[in-house]
Amino acid sequence: MARITVKIPHIVWRKGCPRFVPGPAVRKLGFQGQDLKHPDGAWFSLDEAAAWSEQRTAEITLKRQQANQKTGRMPKVRNHARKGYISVGELLVKWHRERTQESRQTGKPSAKTLKGYDYNIRAFQDFDPELWTAPAASITEVMANGIYKKLKAEKGVSMSKAMVSTIRPAWHWAKKEMGLVVINPWLDLRMTTPAPRLRVGSIKEMRHLIKSA
Repeated sequence: MARITVKIPHIVWRKGCPRFVPGPAVRKLGFQGQDLKHPDGAWFSLDEAAAWSEQRTAEITLKRQQANQKTGRMPKVRNHARKGYISVGELLVKWHRERTQESRQTGKPSAKTLKGYDYNIRAFQDFDPELWTAPAASITEVMANGIYKKLKAEKGVSMSKAMVSTIRPAWHWAKKEMGLVVINPWLDLRMTTPAPRLRVGSIKEMRHLIKSA
């Protein structure tokens, strides 16, 4: 009779009993091995072990994402062999790495600001993967204006302004400090300013907020 082997991520079966056995990379994230038992000492069934593994795998994935954000890791981009060539994605990633290094040395920009840059850059990558790999030097003022209009139509007023507000200083850095582009096409865009949001609170809420501050 053929032997059936059941494989569940991170779970090892010893004499028919399941145990969570994380690898070295997972242990570095703070996870430790453990027997999969109920409080009364009964071992998990196959279905219970599979459900437990699915939940723990989701936790591991989240931990990895948080660790990548702390270390400033960004999406990988292809290195181009041609001298002087840099893609839109490479420019943004290089700029973010420079800002991250600067933050470690001076404390500025803040971790919150860096996180915002990271979010906007990733959103721009998802917005147009083809544009992400296009030559940065090929972006003209007319193209930048068209890209912004498309961003505003698809992402909304607030998000489009946030994304361009991240791209603009990246191009300024690439032009002034690195000489990677000749112009900054994002400078003179007439971006729409989001309407102010009114937050109405009771006198009791305002007193509580003031006291807390």
